[in-house]
Order: sequence, then C-alpha cells, then structure tokens
Amino acid sequence: MIICAGNNETFDFATPMGVGLVEMAMNLTRLCLFDKPEFLLFVGSAGSYGNYRIFDIVESKTASNIELSFLQKKAYTPLDNIICAKEDKKEDVIVNSSNYISTDGQIVKK
Repeated sequence: MIICAGNNETFDFATPMGVGLVEMAMNLTRLCLFDKPEFLLFVGSAGSYGNYRIFDIVESKTASNIELSFLQKKAYTPLDNIICAKEDKKEDVIVNSSNYISTDGQIVKK
C-alpha cells in the first residue's frame, strides 16, 4: 500500500495517514491491524526541507526525531534521537520525523 502524510502532501495514488508522529502512528496502526497491507511505501517529503524533491527516490536506514529547539541548543532529551537499521544501503540518508514544522526557511537549512 502506498501512503502519504496528507494535508499539503496528498497524491491520488496514496492513502493519507496523517501529519506528525501521533496522527500517523494511530492511523497507520489501525490500517495495519484491520487491512494488513502486503507492503508499505511512504511518499512525501519525509522531513526533507529542500534537499530532495517530491518523487525523488530516497532509501533510508536511519530515522531521527529532532526538534528545531534541540538543534539551537535550547532543549535536550534523555532519549536517543536517532535509530538505525542493520541493513546497509547505498548512502546514509537520515529521515527526520519531527512534530514541528518550521516557518523559517533559513533555520531549517542549517
């Protein structure tokens, strides 16, 4: 099954699941419990602010959950911000799954 976030990232061929960790987790869990898709393919920006375009194919084995305030050294967390799969991919692209969307284009490029 092909899924997308929704709101500003919708596609005719993809099922919207929600924006943010909580909405996506709830809807995707419900989908997997009741419909049991054979595969899941996410289409969208995946936290990429300008590095990739929609429909660029990006494989990732690493995901993070880093908020802008953490990058600005105005917040901290006792948790590990990054998880990594054991499989080797061609290149290491980190997908950020933050609950916040910045409105400052200059800050997100840092």
